[in-house]
Amino acid sequence: GRNIRFNCEWLEVANGVGWYADEDAASDQSLDATLTTVGYVPIVTVHLPATYRPSGVAATLVALAPAVKQHLRTAADANQLDMALLQAVIHTESRFNPTAVSPKGAVGLMQVMPATAERYGLANDQRGTVSAKLTDPKTNIQTGARYLRDLIKMFPGQLELAVAAYNAGEGAVQKAGNKIPNYKETQ
Repeated sequence: GRNIRFNCEWLEVANGVGWYADEDAASDQSLDATLTTVGYVPIVTVHLPATYRPSGVAATLVALAPAVKQHLRTAADANQLDMALLQAVIHTESRFNPTAVSPKGAVGLMQVMPATAERYGLANDQRGTVSAKLTDPKTNIQTGARYLRDLIKMFPGQLELAVAAYNAGEGAVQKAGNKIPNYKETQ
């Protein structure tokens, strides 16, 4: 019953198709919505009218917290990456959950493996373990962006291989003959 205005950063449709939007696409519409929060990332679930896409399909709009947006912008600029690419990796890897931990131990928004983070200078110390540090969005995004930049350099002109290597590891891509490995998740 309340009017809530929000800016849509990513729209994920239930069938997996997604659109990126810079504007508040539905702010002038009356929508049924629920709000949940993961860490400090608000997740708004709405039903968009048919003018935006087929009606009756639930969609998730992720309105990025300003701090996360700034971390993305800073990491993208520092590593000469497209900010939309970083958002797409985060969306795919963790669905914007800063506390996500995969079954294999990848942590945070960009699902960085602790061993990978150690290669980029993170270490266990009195401030915490590498895994704990990776739950901090700023640290996670900075580390993940550096790793992605290095993978893009490793597979020049083949962004699909760099992204596959981000998901499965560069060794898996190399072992597959510099092709996308035959892992369902990576494909």
